[in-house]
Amino acid sequence: MSVRDIRSDVISSNRGNQTIANLGFLSRLSLYETVKPYGMRYQQDKEFAQTNIKGEKVPTVVRNSFGVEDFDFERGFGLIPCPSQMSYSDFEHLDKVKSIYAKEVGDAVKSCLKARHVYVMDFSVRRRHPSYPISTGSDYEHTQPASIAHVDFTPDAAILLIKAVYGERSEEVLSRPWAIVNVWRPLRNPVIDWPLAICDPHSMDWERDSMPGDVVYSNWLTENQLIIHSPTQLWYYFPGQTPDQLLVFRGVDSRKGLNPACPHVAFANPLAQKDQPMRESIDSRVIVIFGADGDVPPEVGEVYGSKDLA
Repeated sequence: MSVRDIRSDVISSNRGNQTIANLGFLSRLSLYETVKPYGMRYQQDKEFAQTNIKGEKVPTVVRNSFGVEDFDFERGFGLIPCPSQMSYSDFEHLDKVKSIYAKEVGDAVKSCLKARHVYVMDFSVRRRHPSYPISTGSDYEHTQPASIAHVDFTPDAAILLIKAVYGERSEEVLSRPWAIVNVWRPLRNPVIDWPLAICDPHSMDWERDSMPGDVVYSNWLTENQLIIHSPTQLWYYFPGQTPDQLLVFRGVDSRKGLNPACPHVAFANPLAQKDQPMRESIDSRVIVIFGADGDVPPEVGEVYGSKDLA
């Protein structure tokens, strides 16, 4: 069955529908009144627990995006066209992802957001293991879907990231309007198995229903924003998205902080059939710099957490 056939079947069966799925959230615990959530992204000597994050699955309405698919800057998320020269097998090669795919993503985001400059920071190819979300007891060969709702960076972490990337000239970037956006794309077929859900940021109460958490690498500490469930949140997914479309969603913005940021999380889709292709996707984070005047300094620093493609 072709991508077009799969997309047609998905849209015709789900148009106008919504599903109730178990989305993963940070639990609303008194523990976090005094202790900050954290998760270690490397295996350490067990002096500390790998994480203190207590999650919960909450049945949540997830709306089909049909009718709100196109990207809207104020809404904060949506699809943009981006046909790729990359073949399916090309995504196994980091050099091709960096030399070909990064430019395609950068050009598409720059045009969509009318930006002065963009920098595609990193990539993560996710191929769901048949056992996921049940642990195999060892590391997965590929990165797996993210199972707790979050925003990748807090405003403070985003500023530190820009300082790391632009070094001594980072203030030239920080003095302009800037943002970080996420870009997500299926590799082969529309993703029905463990797709990505996006929360409309206008439905978020950030003070009540989120909190920062530490993300600990072996040589880097950063911070994301973890999401606590609320029935007022509006969640969407994109079952008709094809590999020639990018799902773009906003993160931290220098002008508005977290307000335009879109929480996101993968979920076990109850509408997926048993023979549905398992999720295969690539996601990227992009620094976006606005403003019409002045040169943008070159990127000189290493980006933490860049992931090798296996």
